[in-house]
Amino acid sequence: MNLHNPLRKQYNFQFRFRVLTRITNHINDTFEKHKQTIIDDIALQHRDVTNTKAGFRYHGKTYFHRLLEFSYAYTRLHPSLHKAFDTHLTNWDKHQERELVVKNTVTNALNLMGNINDLYSLLPDCIHSVLPPQDGDEPTLSTQHFEQFQAENAHGLKTLKVQLVMKTMKQ
Repeated sequence: MNLHNPLRKQYNFQFRFRVLTRITNHINDTFEKHKQTIIDDIALQHRDVTNTKAGFRYHGKTYFHRLLEFSYAYTRLHPSLHKAFDTHLTNWDKHQERELVVKNTVTNALNLMGNINDLYSLLPDCIHSVLPPQDGDEPTLSTQHFEQFQAENAHGLKTLKVQLVMKTMKQ
């Protein structure tokens, strides 16, 4: 992004990292719970089919029931469960791709903002509840900066909204 805001306050890395983390956690909390529920279900099915622990290895990664601890002793996922698990892996990969797009968009907004009020203008209303409280300062971004950000990050802003809708659907 080739924008520069001359009125930009200096927000340190920790501030920007905390805001990005809060937004990411807000979007992903339901996803991660749902993902673990699916892993638990397939791990129990795997246990029943193989008479082993409720955990398995698949494509080089270990998955296990939330009540178990990590172990290197998990066996490969039983072939009868591959198709069901592959469907979930595909969806999780798509989620991770969308998450990266959202992180890049939020990072762009954090890098451009002059103050907190700019962040409220740059990001959609649906995420405002997670942002730090507004301060008394007037927004520093010009209409040109705002419009250029909106144009350059249209896909990311739309993806952010989609992620929040999907979160609501899984609750």
